[in-house]
Amino acid sequence: MMKRLVLSGLCMLFASGIFTTVVAQDMTPRLHTEILGIGSVLGGDDFNNVDLGFGGLLLAGPKIGNFSLLGSGSYRRYELSDSDNHLDVWGVGVAPRYTIPIENEIVKPWIGASGTVLFQSTPIDNADDPSSTGFEVGGAAGVGFQLSEQVVLNTCANLGYMRFGDLEVGNETQPNTDTNGVGFMFGLGLTIIP
Repeated sequence: MMKRLVLSGLCMLFASGIFTTVVAQDMTPRLHTEILGIGSVLGGDDFNNVDLGFGGLLLAGPKIGNFSLLGSGSYRRYELSDSDNHLDVWGVGVAPRYTIPIENEIVKPWIGASGTVLFQSTPIDNADDPSSTGFEVGGAAGVGFQLSEQVVLNTCANLGYMRFGDLEVGNETQPNTDTNGVGFMFGLGLTIIP
């Protein structure tokens, strides 16, 4: 009986501590806006001819307490090692994020996930551009450095699995041209939270 009372008391104490921590946070929704310059590497046999890519990433959405639910838009350009052409990859997705609370007013570590719908194309002069749609899912982590009350210098790294369907050239689908592999992305930019 005594063990049950002690266990119940400890559970209540733990629950009240969590509740106090959550209530102590500022739960007022704030706009989280972030823009980053990114570098990206594609891995896997299907991407052997794809070199290091560069581009930009824009994220925006509500931040409540330590949680952010962000919509994302991205562009990446990769040079192709076996031709003079390049590969354009556009993406639109969602990126939930959690900022890990630590006792430091400057360093802001975070973890997150991402799900993105992708569109790729290879521009070719005087011909129809081969293109396809796909997706990417993965995890992300980073560290922010508080520059002022509303501005954070942010670093990030994202590792994910990506897959594209068969290429379309003009109105024709090219069979057995689907691709898949691993995408690694790293970035540096600014986060603004008014």
